[in-house]
Amino acid sequence: MLRSLGVAAVTLLLIGAAGWGIQAVALARPTASQLELVKTLQALSGFHGSEATLDLDGRRYQTLCTQHWYPGERVADVLVGGRIVRQVDNRLLGRSTLSAGEFDLAGCPRALRSWLAAELLRGASIGFHEIKAGSARLDEIVLHPRTLPLVPFVAASTGLPVRLTLTATHLRGTSVLHFGAVR
Repeated sequence: MLRSLGVAAVTLLLIGAAGWGIQAVALARPTASQLELVKTLQALSGFHGSEATLDLDGRRYQTLCTQHWYPGERVADVLVGGRIVRQVDNRLLGRSTLSAGEFDLAGCPRALRSWLAAELLRGASIGFHEIKAGSARLDEIVLHPRTLPLVPFVAASTGLPVRLTLTATHLRGTSVLHFGAVR
């Protein structure tokens, strides 16, 4: 009886070890850049709004993004130039090139997190390039292929995006982001 139990235990151990070995060989190990992007996703998950100063096609705007949850839908509102640009679930309402640029550069945490996560899941190659900005160190996130002509710059100390650059066909802009208590 003890011998049968010993054989069964050794057999289960061998099967488990073989399964673990197959997983280790078949599943790719995440790259350092992918792990850095996961840190950024985690940092963004703690915020429900953002403030940004954006320069878009030669004009400067102050924006305020607030995110809400209504039954059955997620809403993000960006207050820019006295009007509201609204995203319901993942759909921008009244989409124009300008309003899309304003929304993207406003850096709403959920929208930015969703886009970055989708790129990660699509298997986009991800690179982090260190940039000096005065005394601070920023990491530029480079995504290939990317679905949106947006480049985030992340503070190495917090993992949060602090700047966005948009280079669309007919629209160019940058923004400086602040996350925290939205007034």
